[in-house]
Amino acid sequence: MPKKWRCRIGNRDFPSGAFNPEMGFCYAVKIPVLQGFYLVKIGATSMPKARLSNIGRKGTIFCLSPPHLNFWENEEILHNYFQEFRVPPRPGRGVQGEFFNISLKYFFEKMPDIFYVTEYEDAIVTQTLHYGAIYKKKG
Repeated sequence: MPKKWRCRIGNRDFPSGAFNPEMGFCYAVKIPVLQGFYLVKIGATSMPKARLSNIGRKGTIFCLSPPHLNFWENEEILHNYFQEFRVPPRPGRGVQGEFFNISLKYFFEKMPDIFYVTEYEDAIVTQTLHYGAIYKKKG
């Protein structure tokens, strides 16, 4: 799979979490909205099995990044990169911020290069946030 991501039909066979409790994953899920029309949900989680199970029957193809420390930052990078395709909020339904009008093929073809921090020695913490830290590649 491009960019080291794993994709599966259905949400089985994904890990409960990372081997390091500070690590997490980014995910992309193909979700049918109407017959023949799909959206892609882009998100991040530290517990992919539970998160993807919550999406459940709505999703048809589930894709998961490798485990990494900067998963929240990478989710934000992906959201910002695909911003022009974000589904706008619907009145009375709240923000639909993780849904994008793109295909999974387009997602993987156009995905920006993202850096997967797997060990603290790989990167320098540039900013600490309430949900994690922002990392910069060493060197």
